[in-house]
Amino acid sequence: MGKGIVNWAAAGLMLLLVGVGAFPDARSGKGSAIWTPLGPAGLVNAPANGGFTLLSGRIDVAVSDPRDANVMYVGTNVGGGPVLGGGGVWKTTNYLTTDAGGPTWIPLTDDFPSLCIWGKSLALYPGNPDILYAAASGPNGGILKTIDGGAHWEYLLSGAFSGAIFGALVINPTDSNTVYVAVRGSAPGSNHVVGGVYRLFTNTGSTPINLTSEVAPGSVATDVIIDPSNPLVLYAGLVGATDSTNNGLYKSTDGGERWQLLTNGLLSGSQVGEWIALALAPSWPQTVYTTIFQPDNSASNPSLERFVTSNAGNSWSMLNLPATGSDFRFWHVALAVDPNNPSVVYANAKPEHFVVSTDSGQTWTPLFFLQEDPVNVYFDSNRAPAFVGDRGIQRVVAPLNPRPTVVSKQGNLGNFLFYNVTLDPSDPRRGFGVSQDQLYLARFTGAPRWTY
Repeated sequence: MGKGIVNWAAAGLMLLLVGVGAFPDARSGKGSAIWTPLGPAGLVNAPANGGFTLLSGRIDVAVSDPRDANVMYVGTNVGGGPVLGGGGVWKTTNYLTTDAGGPTWIPLTDDFPSLCIWGKSLALYPGNPDILYAAASGPNGGILKTIDGGAHWEYLLSGAFSGAIFGALVINPTDSNTVYVAVRGSAPGSNHVVGGVYRLFTNTGSTPINLTSEVAPGSVATDVIIDPSNPLVLYAGLVGATDSTNNGLYKSTDGGERWQLLTNGLLSGSQVGEWIALALAPSWPQTVYTTIFQPDNSASNPSLERFVTSNAGNSWSMLNLPATGSDFRFWHVALAVDPNNPSVVYANAKPEHFVVSTDSGQTWTPLFFLQEDPVNVYFDSNRAPAFVGDRGIQRVVAPLNPRPTVVSKQGNLGNFLFYNVTLDPSDPRRGFGVSQDQLYLARFTGAPRWTY
């Protein structure tokens, strides 16, 4: 990672910083040890997308400063599949650089006990883009807040949410101190945190309120979104309720005090499986898309449906599924709407790739030029999409054109999940490692950037 801190991912995965005091650029880390980062700060010559590019580890969420498209934040979770790992929040101030080395990224949260930013758990307050929140999942997790663009962070409610696994975080667009989080359960072996949608008043120190525990007892919340034009309107996906008839997509029009189960044309109740994903059209907030997994979803039988409403949830229409098939993995459930056009929606399909529709999901076009293993799609403040996944982040200019411009934005990101790493005992500047979803042996030859 960064700042000389040893980070262990979940399930006993390997460390990313190795102590070798003989290195001339070694610096002091925690305690008395001398540490230097060996990388990878980007993996070059990566055989992906039919060519060679620069890759990093998994990115779950990207947030752009609306004042300056060069300022981009990403939340990383290096875990493979639903496994929780430590990646943290990173920031660049030269996201649009044309330099071949890509943007320069700085890790912002390495000093905190949990670095797992899973799902859509990073958000920026539009009224003051220097205010951001991140929800860190897993043991010792909690809510992080910065009011100075990431230079300093405050760890909020670490006790209340220690062990929680977050699916999403949103901020009231008119009040930076009101935050909603979707809690989808607890990490194995950690404190038990009741699932649901929680509301936090971060300026009072009050206990977070579970707004959905009585609406659908026993349920967990997989996603939550807020209407940018009306902060009282929220949508949330609730699954796993004790009484399965309570599963489904819910809407609140009073800031989460009361909820209505949406059903008109929509899967609900026992038809709902383990995940509901949501995306709202910024240019027309009455348009909402959702992906709902069904109970029989499995690797051998991917089973999900997508729906859209253009009247704020009063009625829903089922979308066609991509012809290539669906991906059964809820941790790879991309769903995003173009900020300028509510009819342009992005999703993912099988084999593992992004797809786009320009007619509200009636037809889909594969985006094979992008990385495999999609996670989601976000947009910078110039309205260009940022496609994130298990191999990093790519910016695409004119993605609907037959020959769009695709630019790797990994830069020096070092968020790799290693399963094994070996240093040459006779040469500390030589080593090898195997990391999540990189498919080939990565080689260290003394430089922060590793190669295959």
